[in-house]
Amino acid sequence: MSQSPTRPRTLQSVTRVVYAVVAIVSPAILIVFLVGSLFFSGGQVSASMDPKWGVVWAYPLFAVPTVLLVALGIALSLLAVVLAATARSEDVPGLRGLLGPTVASIVAAIGFALLVPDGGTRTGDVTFGDQWWGAAAAAVALVLLLIGIAVGRTRSQDRTSRAR
Repeated sequence: MSQSPTRPRTLQSVTRVVYAVVAIVSPAILIVFLVGSLFFSGGQVSASMDPKWGVVWAYPLFAVPTVLLVALGIALSLLAVVLAATARSEDVPGLRGLLGPTVASIVAAIGFALLVPDGGTRTGDVTFGDQWWGAAAAAVALVLLLIGIAVGRTRSQDRTSRAR
């Protein structure tokens, strides 16, 4: 059997894979919470709802602590610093591919802040949990990714102008 040629692993490629894995953790937890609530908590996904059918486990199915979502957001931000600092023109498509998982991570943190608030403040009938801090940390990572994309594109333009 012949082996296909593989590109050497770089700091950028390894960091991109780790970033993608970390970015999908909180959306995956949110999906497990929503599907689990559908099956086990009688379809109740928030405190303001009533169960729609028989309850196996009372709502909430589980709570996600603020510290976990903030830690994931900080990890994304630190990884995004590495990605932005090492971005080259050929890395731009991979960095663009990380934008969606990063936005999903932000949405998941906000979702948990609304569905299963951890601490937080009450405004009228809604309690908004402290998990939104995880969304803020992931938003920093999003900005850093956008900077990395800009840096990678600039480095490509610099090489093109030098070649002339």
